[in-house]
Amino acid sequence: MPIGIDPTVDYAFKRVFGRQENEESLCSLLNAVLRRPVGERIESVVILNPFLPLEAFDDKLSVLDIKARDESGRMFNIEMQIRLHHALRERVLFYWAKLYTEQLTEGDDYAELRPTISVLVVDDILFPELAGPHHCFRLCEESRGILFSDQIELHVLELPKFDKPLPDLTDDLDKWLFFLRHAATLDINHWPVELAKSPWQRAGKELTMLAQTEIEREKYEARRKGQLDYTTDMRAERRIGRAEGRAEATIRLLQRILKQPVTTDEALAAMTAVELAELVATLTAAARQSGISL
Repeated sequence: MPIGIDPTVDYAFKRVFGRQENEESLCSLLNAVLRRPVGERIESVVILNPFLPLEAFDDKLSVLDIKARDESGRMFNIEMQIRLHHALRERVLFYWAKLYTEQLTEGDDYAELRPTISVLVVDDILFPELAGPHHCFRLCEESRGILFSDQIELHVLELPKFDKPLPDLTDDLDKWLFFLRHAATLDINHWPVELAKSPWQRAGKELTMLAQTEIEREKYEARRKGQLDYTTDMRAERRIGRAEGRAEATIRLLQRILKQPVTTDEALAAMTAVELAELVATLTAAARQSGISL
């Protein structure tokens, strides 16, 4: 029977990767993303804001990110988003900066700052101009690519760009991307051999336990619904915004054709959608009465 829990819903994502008991899965995911040599791979992490199943997550806009520190002191912020939000790139930078600056208190030496790495997993396309699902951003000199500092590193995983089937998975990042895209359809009792190692099996069991725990299932469904509702609301607002933008452009054009004073941007912005539509209708009627073909 399929697990039926989508790990891209941030509540489930944090359950899988945001519990100290699941340190192995988080280390595996981070190592897969960072692609460091064997001697630089993460062996352990401390989760600084662990998953709390009984915590209330009523605000559909709240951020269920994961903050962690590895054995070398490097800081990590991992976030799952099912859709693109307004100013998402700026928000990633803001949370990176917050985690970076919070390392120091007054009087501390800047040399004590440790590299801080943000990982954004998004079930949408953030960079349509880039091929592949994994993108790494560092602070480099523009013409020669010389690294200014290793203190900042941003990774983005775009899930829709990953389409490999199970037999074609070649490395751990492939396996985690497949898990995130398809775990809801997998059966824990018939687990694929390609994901048979501990990190993925443990992640699958976490989703199964979530599915079988009534109160957690309810929180998951509420969070999932909230995120979907927010996405629907945002799309509706964008459609309304585009419609209002077209109405404003039509009003300006008709006023120029009729040689009327053009309504200011501020005045148009203050009008409701109904008022804009009424003004368009009035101007259209006036144009037709003047013998102007529209």
